[in-house]
Amino acid sequence: FGSVCAAFLAKTFPMVDCKMNVSIIEMDSKESVKFLLENVTTYLANSLRRIMLAEVPILAIDMVSFERNTSVLPDEMIAHRLGLIPLTSMVAKDMEFSRVCSCDGACPRCAVELTLDVRCPVDQNRRLVTSRDLRSTRPEVQPVDFSHVVPAGLDKDEFGSIVIAKLTKGQEISCRCIARKGIAKEHAKWMPSCTVVMAYVPDISINPDILDTMDAVQKQEWVDQCPKGVYRFEPKTGQVEVARPDECIFCNECIMKAEDMGFEHLAVVKNKRSRNGTFNFVFTVETTGALPAEEIVLRGLAVLRSKMKMLRGEVLKVTETSAVGAPEGDEAMADAAEPLV
Repeated sequence: FGSVCAAFLAKTFPMVDCKMNVSIIEMDSKESVKFLLENVTTYLANSLRRIMLAEVPILAIDMVSFERNTSVLPDEMIAHRLGLIPLTSMVAKDMEFSRVCSCDGACPRCAVELTLDVRCPVDQNRRLVTSRDLRSTRPEVQPVDFSHVVPAGLDKDEFGSIVIAKLTKGQEISCRCIARKGIAKEHAKWMPSCTVVMAYVPDISINPDILDTMDAVQKQEWVDQCPKGVYRFEPKTGQVEVARPDECIFCNECIMKAEDMGFEHLAVVKNKRSRNGTFNFVFTVETTGALPAEEIVLRGLAVLRSKMKMLRGEVLKVTETSAVGAPEGDEAMADAAEPLV
């Protein structure tokens, strides 16, 4: 996964004296992936973050036709809840957007049909209507199952799905749903990720000369002020080391504490910068379950690459047009000599 991402970035954004690299820190395909992205500019890292949030296409229920609804909830509220249920969307990349599909509104190329038909028996006081009651015409497109995150001791059948409504004796809901491909820029129901967080990799240094002027009590007091436990004091050696730099949140508590204690410039905390001016970032991507976490990253890179290709093509068109219409010879020199107003 890391080598694929690095190759993707290097091919899309070739830079002189810059070797992009991706290293996996933690990965749970069902929940999240945490990776280190090295030697990239801030604008590139933030573009990738925004794309993974809002421009990776997935499937979501977009149209609901009700046949019967005798529950206490109005049709609009149930339709809204159905739209926000995440659907497994690995097939989304092979489907068409409905706005560009040649069909009249729904076909296998651009849509998936799901049905909901639930009735509470007259001898039962309550019946939960959940996402598990949805029936899909395509086995690869199903409501996301959350039973793997249900705490021990709770019923996975009851708590491993999303509640849509509650029915009492004799009540029923019957409807037909159409799921379509979309992106979160259009509506939040097409968002594949819960959160996508990027953070600078810190570069922390401690001034040894100032540190030697502090006694053991002062060193321990200074180390204890860090809320994330970045620093560690060794009583035997009397040294303070940066034990957990990745936990730094740039709160500057260590700097302010040193100043209050009269040891200004004891520590320096800054963004780690490469020799070519780029930065390193730690990304954390959490999925809604519609796509595996690593798939969100790979598809986000594909979207970013296509956008950059489109931008490059437009820039080349403008450049060629300007070159054709540019003045030549003495006229061009005269124009260049004129001051800008």
